[in-house]
Formats: sequence, C-alpha cells, structure tokens
Amino acid sequence: ADQLASDESVVGALTSTVAANLQTAKDYADTKVGQEQSARQTAVSNEATLRQSGDNALSGRLDVVEGSGVGSIAKALV
Repeated sequence: ADQLASDESVVGALTSTVAANLQTAKDYADTKVGQEQSARQTAVSNEATLRQSGDNALSGRLDVVEGSGVGSIAKALV
C-alpha cells in the first residue's frame, strides 16, 4: 500500500510537471503567433501607405505632363 501511494504520488508530480511544461509551450507559441500577426499587419499597413504615396506622386507627375502648365505636352505644342 505504501509503494502504491508512493507511485501515485510520483505519477501525480510528473503529470503536474508535464501539464506545466505544456502550458509554458502553449503560452510561448501564442506569444510568437501574436508577434508574427502584429508584424504582418504593420508590414501590410506600411506597404499600403507607400503605395498610396507612389500613386499620389505619379498622379502629380501626370498632371504636369497632361496639363497646360510648364513642362506639359499641351504647353509644348503651343
């Protein structure tokens, strides 16, 4: 009976250790997934901002080329 109680105690301790280690691993994985998700969201947001800036710059250049001011095709044809 004493040996059985001792064995059950060891099994209980090992089970607790395994459960704690699994929780630690889950917490670590959750943290890393959250960090990756945040990094990707930031990258997408930065890309969208850069793309919009590029679109605006191109639009401004096209306005000059297509318009009637200095440097425009219309002005050069006059």
